[in-house]
Amino acid sequence: MAKCTEKRPGGTCSDGQKAQIVCHECLAAEKRMKRLGKDGLCDFDGVNMLDPDEKANMLVQAHSLSGQPLAALITTCVSQCHQKVNERRFKLHEDFGNENKIRDFFKADPDTRDAILALQPPDTIVCKHTKQILYPMPTYTRSNENIDNVAEKRERTCDVEEKIKAKKAAKLAQAIVDGKAAAEATEATALESASKGKGKRETKSDTPKPLGEPRQAQIGKQIQKLDEKQLWLQSKLLEGSAPTIKSSIPTIWVDNGEAMVEALMELSRLGNRLLTDKVATKSEMQNFNTAKSQIDQATTLGERFEGIFEDLAAKTGTGELTA
Repeated sequence: MAKCTEKRPGGTCSDGQKAQIVCHECLAAEKRMKRLGKDGLCDFDGVNMLDPDEKANMLVQAHSLSGQPLAALITTCVSQCHQKVNERRFKLHEDFGNENKIRDFFKADPDTRDAILALQPPDTIVCKHTKQILYPMPTYTRSNENIDNVAEKRERTCDVEEKIKAKKAAKLAQAIVDGKAAAEATEATALESASKGKGKRETKSDTPKPLGEPRQAQIGKQIQKLDEKQLWLQSKLLEGSAPTIKSSIPTIWVDNGEAMVEALMELSRLGNRLLTDKVATKSEMQNFNTAKSQIDQATTLGERFEGIFEDLAAKTGTGELTA
């Protein structure tokens, strides 16, 4: 561990023990820590709960730190400490045997025997040579080990990063509010200036424009893709609603899938209306041009459903014992 070089009379030395000398750099670092603690950016009270070696090591590291890096160091040192613990461990060993071997091995324990024989794949395997179903025969051994655990020193920890993020978020929210107010003021000024003009003119973006034949052909092809993808995604949702599969599908996937189906149908209806009218505004075309991204998102979600289906199919299959 690093040692402090500059020392002055009085106080507490860097190893946490009362003494007649104190490291000036450690004292300055401790003052910076106290200021952070008063601002609520670190758990300074927890520093006194560190053992002498931990506190000395932390103070040496804090010589050149301040602000957020120093607060992060305090949080790390206070929230975790290394301690040796004597832990009793139980190790599981599993051999496998056929039904006759299980019945013979557990003949004095019918409850355990029946529980093992009731197991189903993937807890059981099939020997690729004898084609017999093999069941696990669990046994346990006990050992005492000294292990180096990272244990929580205190139940209460100070999450410095979250507090800093919260302050930044509050400032950002205020900036957004101020910016929104300024934008509204600018908009009000613009509207007032426009109201002084003679009449109101319709913007070009709101004026419907004729759709040429090439554009109509493109819209027709996109409508076909939308309809095909919508039906395909609906089939995945229907398959995922089966009782044996439903519990394995995240609810948010189902909600997103239903929303995507509705979005694809809405875009298809918009495209058909444009082909019927043969005219479209700029905003309508911008809306319809999102069809490709909607199709891509639907494809990604549907492939996630297919991945779940494949995993479940693999789990319900019969495993084989390999060398």
